[in-house]
Amino acid sequence: MTAFNIVCAASVVFRILWDARRAYMKRRRRSRREMGDGGMGKKAGGWGNGGGGGRRGGAVAVEEVRDGGEKGGEYAKEGGGEDEMGGGGGLIPAIEIFPLVLGGTMLVQGILLAFVESVGLDGRHITKNCGYLSEVAWVALWITPYMVFSFTLEAFIRAVSQPRFKRRSGTAVASCIVLALALLLATWVPSRTIRPENDICSGQLMSYTDQFAVGGLGIMVVLLPVSVCMGIVVLVRLRKDCVDDRVEKISTGRTVYFLIISVPQWV
Repeated sequence: MTAFNIVCAASVVFRILWDARRAYMKRRRRSRREMGDGGMGKKAGGWGNGGGGGRRGGAVAVEEVRDGGEKGGEYAKEGGGEDEMGGGGGLIPAIEIFPLVLGGTMLVQGILLAFVESVGLDGRHITKNCGYLSEVAWVALWITPYMVFSFTLEAFIRAVSQPRFKRRSGTAVASCIVLALALLLATWVPSRTIRPENDICSGQLMSYTDQFAVGGLGIMVVLLPVSVCMGIVVLVRLRKDCVDDRVEKISTGRTVYFLIISVPQWV
């Protein structure tokens, strides 16, 4: 199951980055083509300097190319405006920011869990570094829930603030990641003080986190209801309020969608 999650997460990250690269190369080719058309227009104007008719023909050619370049620039701005995330430069579309971050998070989580599981593949009890492996497994289990919670909190703040559902900025994305890392740090620090009675583990993934069961229950009692309530508020606001920004509406809707499919995994 861990290997399947790693493959799915890696495919999502690769697909988003590949699409972003294709869009970037397409915009680059379009820009070069427009620059080439502008150069041809200037040459046409130069050829027309020999006579009055030539001047008028050259002027018309230059004007047409200029109008075409301006229209092309407007189209490029409109297309880029749908994809820009505010402070992120527009390389990754706004609707793909959260899936990309979540995919990367799941990839890291899968790699850490795979590392822990690989130690006990031979089926024998682990007698060395059991406490260290327990810490890795404990922290890895909360990477994805904390990231989903952080982005849900960010969507909730935009849903209740004015104006409704304004564009998610690059600073907001960075703040969500920092918040998730801070929660992971706060979860990991107590695990340093909780050690198994004997440094022996059965090799099963969940056996590494048995000593943290009470702490995990406490975290889930707080995290689950708060996340669900915030998700409900965001859905209600999306349904009632008229969101003019279609891209941002889709982006926020995806955040709630991933929250819905993640909640059963938390339980």
